[in-house]
Amino acid sequence: MVSKRKVKLWLKEYLIQIQLVEKVEAFIIGSFCNKTFQENDIDLLIIFDRKFCKLIAISSFNMRKEFKEKFSIPLHLLRLTFQEADEHPEIINEIFNKKHFKLLYYISFR
Repeated sequence: MVSKRKVKLWLKEYLIQIQLVEKVEAFIIGSFCNKTFQENDIDLLIIFDRKFCKLIAISSFNMRKEFKEKFSIPLHLLRLTFQEADEHPEIINEIFNKKHFKLLYYISFR
């Protein structure tokens, strides 16, 4: 059985380790947030400044691989730049109208 506390801690520590704390907003979304979590996968929304696209792409590959090795379930990433999030508020609103867990929140000057 996957510990929600351990998953949240691991994800937050991973993002801190790659020095993205002040550059991203990160939220666990999807079925993981429900009381009846079935341990199929974990969905993570990452919103970031576009200048970090390359770092996010490289880090995402390694993050998914290491997560799968540690927890034996896949990590799915939804990656959006701040600009994309601002251009599509309906996507963000739909996500945040459901239960989610905030891992990192960067107050940007968008």
